[in-house]
Amino acid sequence: MITPDGYRILKQYIKPGIGIIELGDQFADWSGQVHGRRADEVLEELHGVAVVSVDIHGKNRALPYDLNEYPCELDDSFADIVTDFGTMEHTNDIYNCLKNVWRWCPNGGISIHANPDKTYDRHGNYYFTPAFWQTYCDITGAELLHMETTPVYRKDNPHHELYAVVQHSDKFMPREQWDAEMTKHYHRW
Repeated sequence: MITPDGYRILKQYIKPGIGIIELGDQFADWSGQVHGRRADEVLEELHGVAVVSVDIHGKNRALPYDLNEYPCELDDSFADIVTDFGTMEHTNDIYNCLKNVWRWCPNGGISIHANPDKTYDRHGNYYFTPAFWQTYCDITGAELLHMETTPVYRKDNPHHELYAVVQHSDKFMPREQWDAEMTKHYHRW
């Protein structure tokens, strides 16, 4: 779901003609005019962008690829932006998921992530800390353009989401380094 906060952040980076790979089959929920519509269609309509969704279930035009696998079957298509509005925490292999994001969003590309922090009550498989994104950027040479922890936009939901915007570098890290440095910054419920 792309929430009002997610859309506020995305709007800072979206430009007509760019390509977006969307992790998960997302719906738009940032205003009453778009509520419940598929986010890919709304973004294409409002901003003149091309959006490809990747979700293991393959519904609603999403390509049926498993983000736990690297390389994911999606070819090396270049994306100016990869969005992750609440999908990565549902995968079982965060390393492979982010390695796919890095592959699709080469040097200079941007990924936007919205994932649960520790205030959530078992949403997905993992929650994340701010140190996760800072450490990820430090190790890969990426630039952390923006990070914030924001209350969920629905008043009946007392939880918080961690938003991060990453500008990618040309390197990733080997699995051994990931295991040694990264796994302490995200946790299984």
